[in-house]
Amino acid sequence: MKKTSMLLAVIMTMALFALPVFAADDENLEDMPTTVDETATASEPAPAMPEIKKAESTYFGVVDIWADYTTISFSRVNDLLGSIGAYPNGAVTKMSGGYALGVDLGFTPVKGLPLDFGLRVELIGTGQGKYSGDIGSLASTIYTIDSSLIPVMAGASYNFEIPETPVSISAEIHAGYSFAKASVVNDSKALGVGDKITEPYSGSAFACDLGMTINYQLNEPASVGLNLGYRLADVTSVSADSDIANTTIKKGDTLKNPSSGSVVPFDFSGFNAGVKVDMKY
Repeated sequence: MKKTSMLLAVIMTMALFALPVFAADDENLEDMPTTVDETATASEPAPAMPEIKKAESTYFGVVDIWADYTTISFSRVNDLLGSIGAYPNGAVTKMSGGYALGVDLGFTPVKGLPLDFGLRVELIGTGQGKYSGDIGSLASTIYTIDSSLIPVMAGASYNFEIPETPVSISAEIHAGYSFAKASVVNDSKALGVGDKITEPYSGSAFACDLGMTINYQLNEPASVGLNLGYRLADVTSVSADSDIANTTIKKGDTLKNPSSGSVVPFDFSGFNAGVKVDMKY
């Protein structure tokens, strides 16, 4: 019993010395800071935000509207005017150029590939050819020729972009069929009596356009450019659309030079230059 009492006394004595130590540790824990020092991480770089890329716009194709000056190859038509006006006091206005207006509707089959396929419709008009003067000792005339051509074609264009600039160069080819109209008006007078005869003619031929355009992009969908090109469209003959009253011309007769008897072709082939406006859709 005495040993047991002495053991309990020793344990109680040790407990009295240990309690102040644990109490001091609790006070130290209460004095520890409970917040994080923000200045400790101020010098560390902030995490990079993820880059958000803007979605690319989707276009199915492009619409082109253009206007050009064009040359024509009307040497045989001018010969006809010269044969009518083979008199010293007559004046001949030859046909050497005209205008071309067109619309292209292109479709881009593969997104990201600068290759377009599409349709082209254009109107080509020529300056008026004219002879004014005598056609004999007692007669005079005003003899005029007007003509136009409407090609309808299909083709393709490829666009070469110049890196880091708004400039690009496109090359194109179109081919199809063209429809020509011509009007010959002979307004003559003999001994004070006038007689005006209008002869309508039409014809058709294969047509092909080869060209290039230097484009300047104004904004995402629109650009403007300069056109350069060559057109092949030789209408080898034109025929009367109807019987011509007070003449021997019948429907289907071809236009001929009365001096030589040769067929008069309307060759619309020539070079062209002008401006173009493109709009993606």
